[in-house]
Amino acid sequence: MDFELKRLVLEPSTSVAISEQEFNELRAAKTGLIEAVFLEQKFDVLVENHLEFETCLLEATARHMLLRNQDYQWFQVERNLYNRRLLNLLSACRSYLDGSEHHLNSMMPGESARAQLETRLAQHYDSKLGYRVMEALRNFSQHRGFPVHAVEYPARWLGEGDQQRLEFGLSPFTKTEYLSVDGQFKKSVLKELDELGGRVNLKPLVRDYISALGDVHELIRSLVKPKLEEWDQLILGAIEKFKSANPEGISVRGLAAVAKDKNSNKETVALFEDFIDYRKTMERKNANFDKLHLRYVTSIT
Repeated sequence: MDFELKRLVLEPSTSVAISEQEFNELRAAKTGLIEAVFLEQKFDVLVENHLEFETCLLEATARHMLLRNQDYQWFQVERNLYNRRLLNLLSACRSYLDGSEHHLNSMMPGESARAQLETRLAQHYDSKLGYRVMEALRNFSQHRGFPVHAVEYPARWLGEGDQQRLEFGLSPFTKTEYLSVDGQFKKSVLKELDELGGRVNLKPLVRDYISALGDVHELIRSLVKPKLEEWDQLILGAIEKFKSANPEGISVRGLAAVAKDKNSNKETVALFEDFIDYRKTMERKNANFDKLHLRYVTSIT
């Protein structure tokens, strides 16, 4: 079996010999980096669903401020929209949590990394009410009913004299009287909600939950960072090795590490920078979520 770097294109192309060990290392690096991309994509789906939930509430607040056309049908349509956005978000969170352990195990086999992830998840579950409530609401929504049971559109005057402004808001609530109908709803969480009055604003709880998952994602990033840096350099190093062995300016489009038997390609590993750049872009885009529960948006100038 021979191993080489070559462009898999129709036009004539030179090749660069590599060892079997180099080929195996490139294959492992590519596999690991693809797992990292999948993980970032799942977290991005979570983030974008949270953005849709938040902007949905903001847009609905603006509609209420301008139109004020509240009747029974209007309210049911609006409440169903909030439920849909929240259910989509909770589904994305479950997908991320299920996938994160799988992708971490693929990149970092062994007990240590998985144990750190499980410990961090347990810490957030124990310390954050939003985490416990959202987990219970997702289970409730899968088997029984919707999480949003009431909506308030509060308005209040702020400031004095000519500086007075009328502030509009929107708050979706969950009610324990509806949650308790499901005998499977976690009793300890139901008790916590009852102690808060039984009618609880979901917005801060959602942000609390997403903040926790953002912290979990940063932990995973920190665990896999040394491996990702190693794998990045293996891929980029192979690309540079091919470039340096060929005329200046040669294209690397279609470059791959190839294992061949006589004239037949038995296995190929595509080598390119784009998916590395894409992962790093996703890392920059979806960062600093650990303080999300302390933030809010206002249109006051």
